[in-house]
Amino acid sequence: MTLAELESLILDRLLEAQVCMRSLRVTGVRPSLPSTFWPETETNESELWQVVKEQLIDGIKTDDPLKPRRAPPPAAAISRMEETWDWLAGIRSENARKAVAIKVFAWVHKISTSTLARQMGINRVTLNRRYNAGMEELMTRFCKTSVLPDPADEDLVHHFRPNQAIQQRNIAASAA
Repeated sequence: MTLAELESLILDRLLEAQVCMRSLRVTGVRPSLPSTFWPETETNESELWQVVKEQLIDGIKTDDPLKPRRAPPPAAAISRMEETWDWLAGIRSENARKAVAIKVFAWVHKISTSTLARQMGINRVTLNRRYNAGMEELMTRFCKTSVLPDPADEDLVHHFRPNQAIQQRNIAASAA
């Protein structure tokens, strides 16, 4: 496997983890949506639109109740997501760890990385440099162990891959 393929594999796994987080609506340590023990009721389409109209008038932001929700990610993808968190936690530099997480977050949520860099109080070039340092550390770790990660679910990640090319990296110096 070439370094470009390894970097692509790692990036796909990072993207898959972020897509799983987005699909699961993970926030904090508890579910993001409150639940009740009331029984499910059958409502017709006009009743649903009436509820949405009332919520809009009252200024309550809501999702379209008639829009079908995406299926949750498969259990294997969630397991890979947890494994990927361990990879991120293993990046020694906090700045590099944040840069990798922020760039992947931006790609999945279709947010400009330049905007996020400005909000962090750093330059886009600095964010890219830190991201590259974090990716090189991950790639070096996999080169040293010669144990490759499982591939990501193509259906989850193919929409979110960044358009930029994978860089040629000199990992031999860092792996020694």
